[in-house]
Order: sequence, then C-alpha cells, then structure tokens
Amino acid sequence: MAAEITVAYNNIPGVPSFTADWGLSFLVRDEDDVILFDTGGDPAILRKNLQRLGIKPGEIDLVVLSHYHRDHYGGLEVVLRPGLTVFLPQSFPSWFKDSLKTRGVRVIEVKDPRRIRERVWTTGEISGIIPEQSLILSTSRGLVILTGCSHPGVAKICRRAREIMRKNIYLVAGGFHLSGASRKEIQEIIEELKTLGVRKIAPNHCTGLNATRMFHEAWGKNFIQLGVGESVSFQSIETE
Repeated sequence: MAAEITVAYNNIPGVPSFTADWGLSFLVRDEDDVILFDTGGDPAILRKNLQRLGIKPGEIDLVVLSHYHRDHYGGLEVVLRPGLTVFLPQSFPSWFKDSLKTRGVRVIEVKDPRRIRERVWTTGEISGIIPEQSLILSTSRGLVILTGCSHPGVAKICRRAREIMRKNIYLVAGGFHLSGASRKEIQEIIEELKTLGVRKIAPNHCTGLNATRMFHEAWGKNFIQLGVGESVSFQSIETE
C-alpha cells in the first residue's frame, strides 16, 4: 500500500503554480482515505491549491485541526458539508464546535491519543502555552509525524508519539515555532530530536529561517524541503 503527504497550504514557496500564504495544511492520501490536517488561513487560497492538486472539497473524508489559530483553521469552510468528520482538541471554544454541529458536521473532541484511521493516529491534545494535537502515520519505515505549530514543543510531541506507538520516528514535518528561539535553544532541540532517533526532518511554516538552516545543517541529505504543492511518498504502510 502507498501513502502520500502533500503540502496544500504553506508560507514556504514550493511548486510555482501554487499560492504561498501564511498558514499550514497537509493533504494526506492513504489508499482510499483523504485527510486534511489543518486548513490554512484563507479559504480562497486553500480552494485554489486543492484544485491544483486535483482534489474536490467533497473528496475530503475527514479534517484534523491541530490548534485554535486561524492560520490553521481559517480555510475550513472550503470543505465543510453535512456528515464531514472534524477531529479537534477539546480546548477549542464551545462556539466553534457548536457552529460546526449546526452545519451537520460530526465533531470529535480529542483529549487522549486515539486511532482515527487504520494507520493514522492523533497524539491527543498535548498541553503547552497553546494546547495542540499532531498527526501520526504508521509506515513501513517508521512513524511520520505532522505538526501544526509545535507550541508544546516539537521534541515533546515526538516523545509522545514514540510512547503511543513504540516505534522509531522516520520523519517529522510541519511548523516547529522556533522563529524567535536562540541558537542555543535550537541546538538543544536538534540534539534531543537526534537522541529520539528522528531520521528525516521537514520543517516549514513557523519554524523560522535560522532554525531551518540549522536543521538543514544537522540532517544534511535527510533534510526535506516541503514547500506548498510539494509531496513526499511512502511505498508501504503497515497494517496494525
């Protein structure tokens, strides 16, 4: 079986025909499942980028929102329809959840780690300055972890994923929220991720230029540039 992760929305440029804008969204395709992890900030831009990917909004099976920041949930209206399932941290405001329910959306509030598809898990809501959940894919190469902004800390998220799945980490991709961090702080995070055995890394969105350069230096050929419209594929996914 094959899975593919494509950046549907990001402020990091990638494929020229896609529009880059502040925010994040990953399109996850795993056999018959089509999952949107976060939805960027601007509905028009998300709609345009999904069209470039050949994806119609009605083809999205479910949406997973990482945290309550508009640049991660602002494009949600593009894919909303009765019967759509949306997984979101329980800390989202009641008005937000109620507004989805009134439109016939199935809202699942996430507190603890849980499986959401055969080979896809959520870390559960991880505490921090801003509570956040991340997505985990179980692949034949190891775990693939998708982060929104990593407000609780990218190393903390990776530790949680390993505790849940008890497997090695193949790739961590997404926002790491390090644009204001010092070189010392970034280096400590790099060393911790190396200790956790992270094989490949693909920082984008809110990671920051300085941190991105340092991750590139630390991972070398195992650093993956994932700008908007760019993809990474996995040849096979384990069945649990």
